[in-house]
Amino acid sequence: MRRRSFVTAIAAITLIGVGFGAYLLASKSSEHRTTVAGFGKTTLVAVDQVVNDPEKFTGLISVNGSVSSVDESESMFTLGCEDACVLMPVKFRGQLPEQGTDVVAYGKVERNEQGKYIFVAQELKTK
Repeated sequence: MRRRSFVTAIAAITLIGVGFGAYLLASKSSEHRTTVAGFGKTTLVAVDQVVNDPEKFTGLISVNGSVSSVDESESMFTLGCEDACVLMPVKFRGQLPEQGTDVVAYGKVERNEQGKYIFVAQELKTK
């Protein structure tokens, strides 16, 4: 009888855990998980989402956008949305993309020395 109670308790805890996990996955409304060419599982978001609320995005994410300008001397470029209504500075130590290229940048949002948010890309993938 004691064993049966133990098994019942474990089953109940497991079901509660599965239900809570499903709730957390369903609550992610404006973002989705995806696998982007070797980037692994990351959150893929549009540039305007990051610019509008940079503190929301912690950890590694993939940002989708179009290259608006390139500054090779600073190893930076700006990433914008289709209508270029918002721009996000991106620091990248690799080969910089050409202006007008659609890319997915993998990295994280950080604050620079001036306290402004920038995206530090570890990898880029052209679309």
